[in-house]
Amino acid sequence: MLVIIALVCLGFLWGLEQYFQRRWEQELFVVIQLSATEIFCGETFSLTEKVENRKSLPLPFLQLTIPFKANGIALVDRQMQHSVPVNDFHQIFALAGGSFLQRRFPLKAEKRGAYPLRTLVVHSRNLFFTPRYQKVYPMQKDILVYPALVPPEKFFERYQMGLGDLLAKISLTQDPLRFFSLRTYQPGDPYRAINWKKTAQQQNLVVNQYQPVAQGSLRIILELPQPYHFQLAKIVEEELSLVATLAQQATALGWQVTVTSNACDEAGANLFTTGQVFNSLAIFRQLAYVVAEKSGPRQGLFSPLTSDAVSWVVVSYANQEKAQHQAALQQVSQGAALWFTVVEKAALQEKSSAMEQYWEVRPV
Repeated sequence: MLVIIALVCLGFLWGLEQYFQRRWEQELFVVIQLSATEIFCGETFSLTEKVENRKSLPLPFLQLTIPFKANGIALVDRQMQHSVPVNDFHQIFALAGGSFLQRRFPLKAEKRGAYPLRTLVVHSRNLFFTPRYQKVYPMQKDILVYPALVPPEKFFERYQMGLGDLLAKISLTQDPLRFFSLRTYQPGDPYRAINWKKTAQQQNLVVNQYQPVAQGSLRIILELPQPYHFQLAKIVEEELSLVATLAQQATALGWQVTVTSNACDEAGANLFTTGQVFNSLAIFRQLAYVVAEKSGPRQGLFSPLTSDAVSWVVVSYANQEKAQHQAALQQVSQGAALWFTVVEKAALQEKSSAMEQYWEVRPV
């Protein structure tokens, strides 16, 4: 009798196991939503998981795993006021039959780059937590983290002029008869541009903006170190931030911006086609895909140089050919050029030393 009861129980458990194996993934719906897919480094966004179990069969154990590129995205702990890097983002929970669960997680972009999300892996166990089942859902999401923009105040503090003033030195003049808009006063703006009437009304300095007489053009030469080694990582990020900031400021003035660079993506393909006009968003996106280790040769960046741009800006790491390149650039730009060199400065502290990136800016 006991043998029969044991066989019946085993048969029942086996049947239950077979039923669970066939049914656990049926009528199970998983949705992943991102509040933003293109953000600047240092900004936060949110990931929302929506899981619905429409069948009556309960799911006592579910684990959702999203593979993330290492050390780029962090989970923000608001209570502890810190963030934890995410490699494989996973959550474990249980769902009753006919239930719905939604969870929202704050994330922070801590490193510039492109983060493709291609798979969502769901693991489950039966009522007795013994076997482990798996289903892979395809995903077609990409998170692009742009370089962090450089605050204009950083330029003003170090060089006694704002970034807007740096660009104005090589920009086309504005037509004072073609009023465009108002904006808040920034260091370096001429006092004659202040709208005193609006300033009195708003109790804050406001300046007039006018449309340019003609559309300007700016060529940015981005020179990344090659060969590359990990000690140059911060310098590369500083260069990319400078280019992003310069592009944003120039396009805001209505300029046409072209970029020449040896920057390449993961596949080793050059990201900037010489002569192609980019808006600021397109430049941000290309910079997100830059992989410093794949940088191409630097030799072709300054040869040949043509006078197809009104103004030039070079962002580079110190190299032996700098003087030669500056001479060639001076010839085609007729002085309408700036050269940003990213270097390292040793800052001695109490019992330790740190390296700080800063820029040497020189007219060409």
